[in-house]
Amino acid sequence: MAAPVHIPTPDSNAATSTVYHASPPLGLVAIIFTVLFGAGLSFVILFGAGHSNFPGPWESADTIVTYFQTHSWPVLMCAFFQFGAAIALGEFAISTMSRLLFLG
Repeated sequence: MAAPVHIPTPDSNAATSTVYHASPPLGLVAIIFTVLFGAGLSFVILFGAGHSNFPGPWESADTIVTYFQTHSWPVLMCAFFQFGAAIALGEFAISTMSRLLFLG
């Protein structure tokens, strides 16, 4: 069970007192996630003639194996950026949950 949040009462000498939640701005985290996610996809989904795209699960096993053997660098870059995007998405989810608990 989470500990209750104690919000101090405003100081009588101050005109206003504002309490801020100590988390990163959610908009910035969402933009970072979107950029990393798109960057990861850009390595394996190339639009244009003559480029091979990431194989789908309906493809034959030979097609899938051949793609991963011949395109190992783009697949590794996709995995790297997707992992970074997953970290940003986790930070977004944790920050959102923490803010909801903070607000009550």
